[in-house]
Amino acid sequence: MIGDFLFFLKTLIMTFIVILVLQIKVGELTLEQKAAHWARQSSLVEPIQEVAHGGLLIVRDGWRKLYGLLSGEAQEIFKSEEAPGNRSLGITLERSKEYFKEKASKAKAAAKEQSEIMEEVAREKAEEARRIAKEKAHQMADELSENLSDSDLDE
Repeated sequence: MIGDFLFFLKTLIMTFIVILVLQIKVGELTLEQKAAHWARQSSLVEPIQEVAHGGLLIVRDGWRKLYGLLSGEAQEIFKSEEAPGNRSLGITLERSKEYFKEKASKAKAAAKEQSEIMEEVAREKAEEARRIAKEKAHQMADELSENLSDSDLDE
């Protein structure tokens, strides 16, 4: 138990030391930046990258072939109902007609309520528009009568 803890502690201290050493600047770049640049530009990296890419292509093509084999030939071997993705337990769940009637009546009630609210809002807006139009008409009539009386006085 104590040995495991000491191993953990030594590993933690060594990690911090490596991190601190990698932060030392040599010229324009830190050792960490130089190591990352070397890892990207090294002549050793390119063949490894090509091998990894080839492995990825093999896995991709193998998966496509396996999937095509299973989806195409398996459906020919088995009945289409028993093919993966098409299996059924024979159980169907359906809603009752009463459920749909209840939902429809609730939707109608909600629509009617919304309609009544919208009609009330429309009435209020129309009344407000009439009031504003009446005020503007009175205001314009007053201004017109003032202008006419001013022009009569000037003559």
